Formats: sequence, C-alpha cells, structure tokens
Amino acid sequence: MAGKKDMTLHIGVRLSGSLDAANHPAVTAVYDQLDSNPPGNRVVAANGDIDLNEMDFDGKIHNRKVDITFSLSGNIQGGSGQSLRFHFPPDPAEAIVVKYKGKPTTDGMTPRAGANEMSLVLDDENRARRKYEYCLNVLVATAGPGNHVTCVLDPLIVNRWQ
Repeated sequence: MAGKKDMTLHIGVRLSGSLDAANHPAVTAVYDQLDSNPPGNRVVAANGDIDLNEMDFDGKIHNRKVDITFSLSGNIQGGSGQSLRFHFPPDPAEAIVVKYKGKPTTDGMTPRAGANEMSLVLDDENRARRKYEYCLNVLVATAGPGNHVTCVLDPLIVNRWQ
C-alpha cells in the first residue's frame, strides 16, 4: 500500500452546557461531519458514533487507514452565565481514551495533537471489523486561576469491514 493516502474525516464537536455552583459540568455535544476524503454521507451520527463503512473507498487511491480530526466549538457557561474557555488537554493521550472490548487500548489507534488546542487527530489503522468506544476529554476553565474540570464525552467508532 506504499504511496496510497490515508483517508481523512473531519468532525465538528459543538459543546453546550454549563458548570453548576460546585463546578460540575453538565455539557452535551452535537457531532457534525464537516468533510471527508473520500466522501461519505452518514459516517458521523449526531451523537458522535462513527461508522467508517459509510465512507466511499477506492483502493487505487487510498489505503484503509483514516486520520480522524475532532474540532471543538460551542459555548459552556459558568454559574454566573459567563462563557468559559475550554480545549483539549495538551497531551493527546489524555484528550482521548479509546477502548476495545471495554479495555483501554492504543492498538490500532494513535492520538496526536491537532493544529491547535481545539483540535485533536486520531490515527485509525483500521483493524478490520473492530468496534471501538472513544471518550473525548475536554478541559473547562473554572473561576479560579489555572483550575479546570474535565468534561467527558463517549461515542463509538466502527472500523471498515473490509
């Protein structure tokens, strides 16, 4: 497969919610497929589930690996209604946890930093027929300087069957 390109998938993760007076997050996410190469219409569900079988595939151009980029946006409010800053943790291994059969793994899935603190890339090596769970961790700034709480979001990735 030398010389063939990885497929790409870009997912927007729009957060909305708030922190209560004790700084506990109540945050929801809506996931949008921003683009993919090759194209696919139903790759990403609004709840964040990813089905890579829905991507068109041309073995002459692409290998079966997929670079999945997650980009954060949205608004999280503090107890007083103020917008709070949020981003992925600086360490990509802390920004996403991938599980296979309920156990954390990096086999076939390698996280790496995105273009900025609002993006994260997951290199999926396409271990055929595997279903992974993934959990994005987002740091939300609280009122105290340097204080953050973690917001956890956890959808599913389905690798290609071929």
